Amino acid sequence: MFLLEESIKLLWKILEEGKANKEHTNKQHLEFLKVASKAVRRTLSYIRDENKRNTKIEEELSDLWADVAVAAQPFDPDLANRCYIKGNYWANPDKWQVDKVEEAGIEIERIEAEIGNYFKGRVRIKKSKQQKTIEKPENLPNEELSNAKENNKEFGHETIKISKPWYKTIWAIVAGLIIFMAALTTLILNFNKIKEKFTQNNFNKTTTETKSDESKFSRSPKEICEDIRSRPVFQQEDTAKYYTGLMVRWSLRLKLVSKLDEKTVRVLMRTDEFLEEQILFTVEISKYPQIKFAKENTLIWVSGEIKKIEPPLIHLSNVSLVFE
Repeated sequence: MFLLEESIKLLWKILEEGKANKEHTNKQHLEFLKVASKAVRRTLSYIRDENKRNTKIEEELSDLWADVAVAAQPFDPDLANRCYIKGNYWANPDKWQVDKVEEAGIEIERIEAEIGNYFKGRVRIKKSKQQKTIEKPENLPNEELSNAKENNKEFGHETIKISKPWYKTIWAIVAGLIIFMAALTTLILNFNKIKEKFTQNNFNKTTTETKSDESKFSRSPKEICEDIRSRPVFQQEDTAKYYTGLMVRWSLRLKLVSKLDEKTVRVLMRTDEFLEEQILFTVEISKYPQIKFAKENTLIWVSGEIKKIEPPLIHLSNVSLVFE
């Protein structure tokens, strides 16, 4: 959840920066239109004036077109370059002839039309993936060509490659990250729910089995044998096998001890009820030497595993004894 919240914050920050960047671009666009319209109007006004040439106005026009070049550079590097040349033209109009002006693409009618397209909304901010280079017009004065090249390098037109805005790429990455984190969070939550449910089911099952097993374990020899005898004859053998492997702990009375060899004895125990269920097992004398001196009806706690049941006889294995 922490990563999801941080991703949302980052996305919001990027959107705010993208919005600010867009507003900045719009301001640049408006600034370009402002200086460009001023330069066009002032140029047309000066050209239509039939009075003598005015070097002061021509210097003003040179500065105006230089400003237009700077303002146009982010949107239209080619137009920006020609506006810069236009500024150089007004710095020294005597060096230029009509055909050279046309070849350089700086005639006022052409530039006015191109700028007018921005006002009419026919031209958007250019994002061309192609490199833009300045073409050398034939017969362009060497001095002006040199200035144009310097301007071209200054604005970086020779290697311009306007790529996709960085914030859009980051936005796409963060958006993908948020979707991934949301999916991962959902998966984790669902996994935890499934895990809890599975754990609870296992717990319930284990508890049920434990209670059931405890119920079986707590059965006395008499209860086990009666359960087997109460079944149909055909089912008694399978019922007896059901109890095989069951761990038991019973308080029994000693009935008989017989020697199998020097190390082992067979022990027969009974419940408190006479002539009822009997429990048979073997133990090593070295472990329980008391067995050699125990009297009949001695009370002994017997723990072991049911090996076989032949009612009323129950066979045990892995037996341990506790004498009272």
